[in-house]
Amino acid sequence: MTQFARLSVEAQNIVNKFSNSIWSKGFYHSPSIILGASLYSTNPNAKSSVVKELDNYIIDLKEELSSEQIDILKNEYRNVILSCFDQDSVNFFRNGATQITPSGLVDLCLRIAECKPNSEVYLPYNGTGEFSHKLIGCKCEGYEQSIINWAISEILNSAVGIECNIECVAFPIVMTTKEYDYIFTCPPFGQRREAISSLIHLLGTNLKKDGELYAIVPFDVCTTLSGGQGFDFRKAVADLNASIAVLALPTETFLPYTGAKTCLIHIKKDGLGNVILADFSDSSFVATTNVVGRKRYTLKTESIIESLKGCDEKLVWSGKYSNLTGSLSLSSTHARDVFPRRLRMV
Repeated sequence: MTQFARLSVEAQNIVNKFSNSIWSKGFYHSPSIILGASLYSTNPNAKSSVVKELDNYIIDLKEELSSEQIDILKNEYRNVILSCFDQDSVNFFRNGATQITPSGLVDLCLRIAECKPNSEVYLPYNGTGEFSHKLIGCKCEGYEQSIINWAISEILNSAVGIECNIECVAFPIVMTTKEYDYIFTCPPFGQRREAISSLIHLLGTNLKKDGELYAIVPFDVCTTLSGGQGFDFRKAVADLNASIAVLALPTETFLPYTGAKTCLIHIKKDGLGNVILADFSDSSFVATTNVVGRKRYTLKTESIIESLKGCDEKLVWSGKYSNLTGSLSLSSTHARDVFPRRLRMV
C-alpha cells in the first residue's frame, strides 16, 4: 500500500502485510477500505447503521492478523483510519471510479475561507467526508447521495472526533431553509441539472449575509450562454450583487476520475459585486509523483494562494460586473481587451 507518514513503522508494516495478503487472495475491493471498515467494526462505539452498509467490505481481521498486530492498529486507530480513507491514495477506490475531492483542493478552499470556530457550515454532497473531517471546531450539517460514501464519512468524522449531522438522501435538491456562514460543495459532475439547481437554491436561501459559498464544478458552468443552466446560476449571483471569484483548475486535478476542465467558484454574499478571474489551469500548478507504478497529482495549494495574494497580473484579473457583457461569461472570450492573455481559456 501507499506509505503513510502518519503511521509508526510497526503499524505501517502491518498495513502493508495486510494489503499484500488481500491482493494475493484476489479480493475485489480495495485493501484500504477493507481494513478501514473492518477495524471500525471492532470499535465498541461503531454505529450499527454504518457497519450494516459496509458489510460487504468487512472481514474478520483475525483471519489476516495476529491479536498483537490488531492491538497495534487499534492503538493507532485515528491515523490508521485516516490512512485507509486518504482521498488521494491510489488504493482508496480502484480504477478511479468514484468522484473524490482531492485533499489539495479541500485545503485550498479552507485556506481561503479561514472558518472561525463555531461557524455554521453546510456540506451538500459531502462525499466521503473530504471537507467534514477537516472542519474541526465548526458546526457541520449536510447530505450525501451515496450510502457507501456516507458510511465512510461517518467513520472519518468519528475518528477525528467531529460530530457532524450528515444525512443520506436520494434526491437532494431542496433540503433546508436554514442559513449558514459557509457552504462547501463538490456536486457530482454527471448531475449537471440537479447540481446547478442546488447551487441556485443554496445561494438564495442558505447563505447568511456575508456568508461564503465554495463550489467545485465543471468549467462550462461559467461560460454557457443565455438559456443554459450555467447562465441562470451566474445571473442569480449577479442579481444579488454578490462578489465572485472563479479559479480555473488544472485538468489533472481529478485524475484518474476525469481529466475534464473544472473550476473553484467562491461567492461571498456581500453586495459588493467584485469579480476575480484566475487561471490556474496550467500543469505547473500540480505536483506529479509516482506511487506504486501510477502517477499521483497534487494541487500546489501554496503556489495558488501566493498568486492570489500577490494579484499576479499574468494569472489574476479583478473587476466589477460592469466589466462583463450581458452574457455574464466568467471567461475572457467576451473581453479580450481587459483580460490577461492567459485568461483566454475558452
